[in-house]
Amino acid sequence: MKAGIYPETSQILLDNYAMSNFRTCPRKFQHRIVERLVPGGDMFGMGGPSDEPQPTPPELLFGIAIHKAMDALWIGHGIEAAKNAFLERFQPVPEDRKRTPLRGIELIEEYANRWALELNQIETCQIEIKFSQEVGTITSQDKTWTVFGGGVIDKLYTTKGRDDKFYVCDHKTSTWESESLIPSFNLSSQFMGYVAGAAAFIPDDCSCTTCVGDILCVYPKNNKFYRSEIEFTEAILSEWRDNILQTARMILDCYEREVWPMFGKDACTGWNKLCPYFDICDATKDFRSQVRTSLFTESVWDVDAR
Repeated sequence: MKAGIYPETSQILLDNYAMSNFRTCPRKFQHRIVERLVPGGDMFGMGGPSDEPQPTPPELLFGIAIHKAMDALWIGHGIEAAKNAFLERFQPVPEDRKRTPLRGIELIEEYANRWALELNQIETCQIEIKFSQEVGTITSQDKTWTVFGGGVIDKLYTTKGRDDKFYVCDHKTSTWESESLIPSFNLSSQFMGYVAGAAAFIPDDCSCTTCVGDILCVYPKNNKFYRSEIEFTEAILSEWRDNILQTARMILDCYEREVWPMFGKDACTGWNKLCPYFDICDATKDFRSQVRTSLFTESVWDVDAR
């Protein structure tokens, strides 16, 4: 699913990444989702490294590789297969002291040992389930738009002895831990969307109301593993749908008025880094188009291609 606004079909396609961009700063949504910009241009037209595809950030590459290892573990292929899956996907190996092949192997072994009993209780497991569902419709300027929400569910599984109850699982790798980490998932729009989306992949006489947040905290020593089972009732999912539709209305208003508010300082920084679109917003209005073409290239955000 390619997130974006499609006037030719009167559709708005959103996933958690796209919505998070808008809720952080509408201007960020404009640049990444509407204009499809990613860093990687050539300011002086001289070629060189800036013309090459940008490498995947180490933290993202590590997380993707760990996800591949989890796939192997959860479908019963064993620890060695999981480690091989990690090493195959963790390429090219980045220069990062926190995220190394050895750290990944150790994390997989410790995870498999910590959750050995729970992994053994898995009866059926589907992995990497891509979904797109109609959330509802909105109206603007006498035109009706259909809003779709989508994403990729890490795991959809049943346990031994309970084939009528399905669970959604989402893996999270993190180098940050706080008392708020686990409780924050109770209000995760992403998790709510996964539970809502899972309904299309289970039998009519079965249920899926639980998302398991599977957190892997990566440390130099003594990695930690947490799980949080969160129940999302129909009342919660109904409110989630209302929130999605209201966000879509706000997006459409910005699109039709051609005004994308810039939220400023707090939205411009995160984890000691500037927003990737800071240079565009920091430029004078007349100079921004040149910054776009000089420092950025186009790449559509496609959740299915992650």
